[in-house]
Amino acid sequence: MNSPTVELVQFRLKPEVSEAAFLEAVADTQVVVAQLPGFLHREVLKGDDGLWVDVIHWQTKIEALAAAQAFGTMPEVAAFGAMIDPNQMTMLHLEQARTFE
Repeated sequence: MNSPTVELVQFRLKPEVSEAAFLEAVADTQVVVAQLPGFLHREVLKGDDGLWVDVIHWQTKIEALAAAQAFGTMPEVAAFGAMIDPNQMTMLHLEQARTFE
């Protein structure tokens, strides 16, 4: 559990949420996410069909799991979380098996 780990969260926004409002909420969460132990970098991706993917790279799986647990309790991320449809969300933690350059 000491390998670099990617947290991959796929979700859809609630119908009433605008893309602009959501991206502002993402920026607000970045301040606290970047301070969590093991944080390396983050990407937020959007598909043409309304599917979003939040990809966060962590130094280890232990740090990724701890961050995921802490994230939901932070008041700074409440607005972000309220915009996501909880019935259309999947979270994975994937350890790096091999890299290619």
